[in-house]
Amino acid sequence: MRRVVFLYLGRTGAGARLAWEIAASAKADASIEARFVLAEGMERAEEIRALGANTLFWPTFTNGLGAIAAVGRAHEIGARLQAELRATQPCAVIEIMPHVWSPFLAPYIQRAGVPRAVIFHDASPHPGDTTALATEWLVRSALKADRIITMSGFVSDQIAKRSPRARERVRQLFHPDFSYAHAKAVAIEGAPLRILFLGRIAAYKGLDLLVDAVEILRGEGVDVRLSVFGSGSINAMKHRLAALDARIVNQWLRDDDIAEALSANDILVAPYREASQSGVVAAALGAELPVIVTPVGGLPEQAGGGVGVVAESPSGPAIARAIRPLARDRAIVAAMAERIRATASARSMRVFLPQVADAACS
Repeated sequence: MRRVVFLYLGRTGAGARLAWEIAASAKADASIEARFVLAEGMERAEEIRALGANTLFWPTFTNGLGAIAAVGRAHEIGARLQAELRATQPCAVIEIMPHVWSPFLAPYIQRAGVPRAVIFHDASPHPGDTTALATEWLVRSALKADRIITMSGFVSDQIAKRSPRARERVRQLFHPDFSYAHAKAVAIEGAPLRILFLGRIAAYKGLDLLVDAVEILRGEGVDVRLSVFGSGSINAMKHRLAALDARIVNQWLRDDDIAEALSANDILVAPYREASQSGVVAAALGAELPVIVTPVGGLPEQAGGGVGVVAESPSGPAIARAIRPLARDRAIVAAMAERIRATASARSMRVFLPQVADAACS
């Protein structure tokens, strides 16, 4: 049995969801003794407690200013973590997602004599992302980890280019499916094809490109309906979305909101201009929802094997060309949904978790 400590001090978003998915799977995996060090007040904390997972919840901060003002607390947590690791002697500490305090904690993990493994989500900042400076700082810290675990070949290649010396410490896995929603009915012939944009709205996510595509299709008389679920400004596209009669849920999404979005649509489109890999695509596949992605980053890897379509380019016309056959022939959508079901086990957290433990402890 491998004893590992999973560490994540973020409170919201994909990291919190991934922590819960790992905790739920670890409970059923007799080959792993998992302990979790998580942020007090994080999303899904009560659900993780309900699992009976061996978990320590430690106080962090509640906003960006708190991250700076409470740096002293980061060192307190580091000392507590060091003592915890010396007492339990796991084979590795696995950072579920780099956190703004991760560089402060790394020396304490090292002094405990325990290997540090990092699940590496991004090897470079996303264009225009307000967290770019923090991302670069976290990447530099993560590149020093004893083990580097990636979720796509694209990120593995980025790491090798940035730091050839880190190449030997990289273990490439995959992005496991998320379980927000259960399987749904396949798109019905004759009904509008329901298209979903899901997640944070930022320039690099390309919502405007999807709006371009839907306008093209509607101009041709192709019956499609667009839903936009996510936080961020839509002011620049507000009138265009209204003209398309798009359904808009413009807020921070709770798990129930995400489940509703996935259950109420036929396909998900990730029209990104840039990406590493996508938790949104993983959520769609977990709900047996076919995907259309642009040919950027690791998205083609996630959409491969018949579970999705890769557009020719990150542009409105190319995305329209990718959607058009699915809108006109629902048998294509049904075939992709069936392929998602047939290959689900290979993308499951049940497979991912022991591979992460092996990579961290090897």
